[in-house]
Amino acid sequence: MIRLHSHSYEANILEERGGNCIRLAIDGIEALRTPDTLTDFDTENPYLYGMPLLYPPNRISDGWFTFQERKHLFPINEPAIGCFLHGELHRTPFQVIEQSSKYVQLQYQATTQQPYMTFPHAFTLTLAYRLNMDGLHQQATFTNDSKQDMPVALALHNIPTSFCS
Repeated sequence: MIRLHSHSYEANILEERGGNCIRLAIDGIEALRTPDTLTDFDTENPYLYGMPLLYPPNRISDGWFTFQERKHLFPINEPAIGCFLHGELHRTPFQVIEQSSKYVQLQYQATTQQPYMTFPHAFTLTLAYRLNMDGLHQQATFTNDSKQDMPVALALHNIPTSFCS
């Protein structure tokens, strides 16, 4: 786990879980829903904690969509309604590229040899977090490493603690 701190802010990032910022505190006040233990990620809904990256986001009906006349097919992981939901990026380990007490840059690379799920594109996702006196800043950068255009839509869940019971 990576711990960042600056001014009155603290953040915890799980590089082994998709670079999820699982904790953000301001003057000791929790701003995100944070798991009590790391095993909660394995035993409960992983979308509940922190700010998990979702790629591709939302529900994809029947597990497929067409982009530039090419069919992109994903496994049905929500069988009750026949959808593919949120991807696996939130479970994917990221590599730490650069780190300080206030900043971390992480990276995930999908290649033709090690693809991201059934996604037919090679790409690099760089994720950076920075804490400063204004708070937490997050930047996600997709680089298409394939020869064809690639569809990109990224989302994240952010459940403030004030909305949790």
